[in-house]
Amino acid sequence: SQLLAVVPKPPVYLSHYAKIEWKRSARSLVDAKILNRMDLPAFEAYCDSYSKWREANDILKKTGLVIVNQAGFEVAHPAVVIARNAKDQMNKFGSEFGLNPMSRSRIPKLPEESRATLVQPRPVAAVDARELLEIVA
Repeated sequence: SQLLAVVPKPPVYLSHYAKIEWKRSARSLVDAKILNRMDLPAFEAYCDSYSKWREANDILKKTGLVIVNQAGFEVAHPAVVIARNAKDQMNKFGSEFGLNPMSRSRIPKLPEESRATLVQPRPVAAVDARELLEIVA
């Protein structure tokens, strides 16, 4: 496996909250010798889910949990569902990286020889189109 020796920069297209979470969590994952180059898309999805959760909660703080629909009934704000779904996705992806106590307890310690395979991260833009086709095929 190609463990990362340094924290890769977050992709430029990630949102503000996703970049913050990338920088915060990636440091811990690299230090713990968990984050692999092949894991970056799943880690990106984790950070994106975190961002959606934060953004939905920001909306709920401003507007409240309940809105009045067109029929005049109080119903849950749509951001409640967005926050719940994003939290579920965040927990799903986060557990793959040991980002909660239960999943962290299941991650085995790496043997010393695995630490010798550390590589420098490559920017996503540096990936050749032929290489992407090989990955997809």
